[in-house]
Amino acid sequence: MTTLGNRLRLIFAAAVAAVAILGLGATDAHATHFRYGTLRWERISQTDTTVTILATTETAWRLNYESWGSTPTIGTPLTIVPGTSLIVQRTVAPLNQLFNAPLRVTPSSINAAENWFVGSFTYTFTLNKSDLPARIYWDGNARLSSLQDGNGDRGFRAEAIVSATENAASPASSILPIITVGVGPAVKFFIPAADADTLTWSIAPTNRSNLLKAAPDGFPDGATTLSINPTTGEVTWNTAAERAPAVNFEFYAVQFIVRDSKGAETPVDALLRIVPTTGNPPQLLINGVTGAYSVSVRPNNPVSFSVSGTDVDPGASITLNSGARPLGATMTPSLPTTGGSPTSSQFSWMPTFADAGRTEVISFSATDNFGLQDQNSATITVLNDAPTATCLATVNADATGPTGASVTLSTTVADPDGQLMTVRWFVDNVLVRTDPNVSGPATLSLTRVYAIGTHTVRIEVTDGVATSTCTTTVNIIDGPPVLTLPADFSVEATSAAGAVATFVATALDVVDGPRPVTCAPASGSTFPLGQTIVACFAIDASGHRADGSFRITVVDTTPPVLVVPGPIVQEATGPLGNLVTFTATATDTVDPAPTVTCTPASGSRFAVNGPVPDATTVSCTAADHASPPNVSAAQTFTVRIQDTTGPAIPVMPNLEVEATDPGGASATWATPDAIDVVDGPRTLTCVPAPGSTFAINPPGPVTTVTCSSTDTRSNTSQRQFTVTVVDTTGPAIPVMPNLVVEATGPAGAPATWATPDAIDLVDGARTLTCAPTPGGTFAINPPGPVTTVTCSSTDTRGNRSQRQFTV
Repeated sequence: MTTLGNRLRLIFAAAVAAVAILGLGATDAHATHFRYGTLRWERISQTDTTVTILATTETAWRLNYESWGSTPTIGTPLTIVPGTSLIVQRTVAPLNQLFNAPLRVTPSSINAAENWFVGSFTYTFTLNKSDLPARIYWDGNARLSSLQDGNGDRGFRAEAIVSATENAASPASSILPIITVGVGPAVKFFIPAADADTLTWSIAPTNRSNLLKAAPDGFPDGATTLSINPTTGEVTWNTAAERAPAVNFEFYAVQFIVRDSKGAETPVDALLRIVPTTGNPPQLLINGVTGAYSVSVRPNNPVSFSVSGTDVDPGASITLNSGARPLGATMTPSLPTTGGSPTSSQFSWMPTFADAGRTEVISFSATDNFGLQDQNSATITVLNDAPTATCLATVNADATGPTGASVTLSTTVADPDGQLMTVRWFVDNVLVRTDPNVSGPATLSLTRVYAIGTHTVRIEVTDGVATSTCTTTVNIIDGPPVLTLPADFSVEATSAAGAVATFVATALDVVDGPRPVTCAPASGSTFPLGQTIVACFAIDASGHRADGSFRITVVDTTPPVLVVPGPIVQEATGPLGNLVTFTATATDTVDPAPTVTCTPASGSRFAVNGPVPDATTVSCTAADHASPPNVSAAQTFTVRIQDTTGPAIPVMPNLEVEATDPGGASATWATPDAIDVVDGPRTLTCVPAPGSTFAINPPGPVTTVTCSSTDTRSNTSQRQFTVTVVDTTGPAIPVMPNLVVEATGPAGAPATWATPDAIDLVDGARTLTCAPTPGGTFAINPPGPVTTVTCSSTDTRGNRSQRQFTV
């Protein structure tokens, strides 16, 4: 709450006694009331199409006006006899009259010395929002002939503008019916006002105030002498430029307008009076402070403060007075009251729930016996303990079928003062339910079926004094179809190109039923290695589209298939073993060339194995080029480098020896070393041994000699050859000398010789046969040739020997 116009300080001097200057002159006796009045309004409830307004009129009237019939009393309502009405009218054509009621007033402050009373009255009416903004006004009859600037005996209008802005209210403002100022070049006073919004002040134009001149312009007529600060409400008036104050020449009429930032306006119409200046002005204090007083209070809680006037002039007397006060407020002692300095009165008021949310501005004055005056104001804000309603701003729901969806809305209502509440539910401006006599805090729910579209649900809660609303926008959405997609899944690659993946995607629309689903890539496509996002969508008959996606990951988690050779057995080729090569192969569904690793590797040298270990184990694995690589389980095979070969025995030729006796013959030969590929030279042993006697063949068999050698691993080698004892030598024939015999005849001569046995090494003595035979006749040489005698002998094996000699 911002209170402007804190201080109504009036500095003036009075040249005559106060009693003489406070009353209106005899020429004004026929006046019904002064030019004084304010008019304010506030919204107290509303629907989507209507608004209910509470308007408050504040007016001043002559106390002894004969039409009253009796003296007015505080708190007793009066109907204005002249028939003046409060009228509400559109501001645009056609100027329809929307409300008309007799103007009434309930006195709240009486000033018998000045012959006036001031009071207020409230009116309630309902307008269509389409008629806003509207003007609310009454026309008054101010038959005050002593008004200056040609404004005497003129009626006036108090008009406020009801704005179209939601939750607006016009500013609160109130001043004394007569503001008295002294003579000076820059006399100042304030138009107090209060509002939640930013305020601006201005002087009402003549078409609003019904004045001939909107503001004083000096004497004789000249430039305007009075102005108001638009942001503070401070009025500055060069009263020195006006007519010198005198009876029937001291009153001026001015109407001010207080406007808030929402366009709501409150008129403040008042009489201004100029008096001479004598002595020192009094001071008006509220609770001992010269500044304006402001307080906030809850209904049924008392408000109390002191109003006092002081004056430094010796013997000064002070009269306290006030403008309109809230109904039920009291001043003790009652005002006006007069006494020495200081003079005080206590303000007391107990606001009710009917006052909740209202702001009351009360003006007070202190006037000394020379007519000098000071003013101040008190602003009382009665806190609006309005009930509260809270609800969600927006509820979105998907239609559950062609008819829409059932939605449950909840509101929590509470009243700070614990009053019973009435809750009304409006759906699209139609009242659908009323919950009376709700004791809060309470949570209420409303379940309804809403058609597809947007709906406004307004919840109003009232405690009979104030109303609060909350609004929920219900959006029933013919949403897109509901996609049912598989969760992310993986498939194993079946080739380097990836794998074929199949899936099922469905869509169901609550209105249209099942809808086709389009996915890219489609089910049954070949998906490459890695992750692929499958984007799917479905569209219902209304064009609403649902999109979704999932991931298919083609993985390569299958290791290669490894094939290793069977056991490898090789004969040692040297003492260090062998260099062994082998081939282990691998195939993979993705990798065309997986890597095979064997330990020991192919081409390694494998040592000669013994009985323990009897073989070397080769372990192989295969890995593809995935990341991380897939590695096959290890497979093994054995490589045995064995030494099963005996030493190499050189080839030994068969021997043939000549028998040397009947028992055969002795045979000898060179015995070389056997050479073993692992052990090197090894001893060679022959059976029969060299130098043995071998029988003659035939009749005995050929003798086989077996030579063998054994290495350190007990591998034995043999090689054989034969020894044949032969008898190829004929019998030995002794040497027979040549014979020379003397011819004994012409034919020659007979010759004889001894015929020894031939001696065979095997058969012994053998017969020797000579040809010619001994005893034969041999021709004479010459002339004939020498006769050769050939002696021969044959053994049992047919070996024939011969020897010759000549006869």
